[in-house]
Amino acid sequence: MGHIIKSDKTRKYIYGVISAAIPVAVVLGFLTEEQAVTVGGAILGLASAVLALPNTPSDKLKQQGTEQDMS
Repeated sequence: MGHIIKSDKTRKYIYGVISAAIPVAVVLGFLTEEQAVTVGGAILGLASAVLALPNTPSDKLKQQGTEQDMS
């Protein structure tokens, strides 16, 4: 599976923006504190999965790398 976002810096930036957006939404009155916990958890969980899965080598790729190292 190919990388969605190849740059580590870009992924780190996206996590930071998402993390900062939730408190700002509370301060501006778009979300209550209770909603922020639920929405924030859901967004960060989803973003983590979407960004991490394609950017993490699969077990099959890890095995291939180990087998090559042994030969």
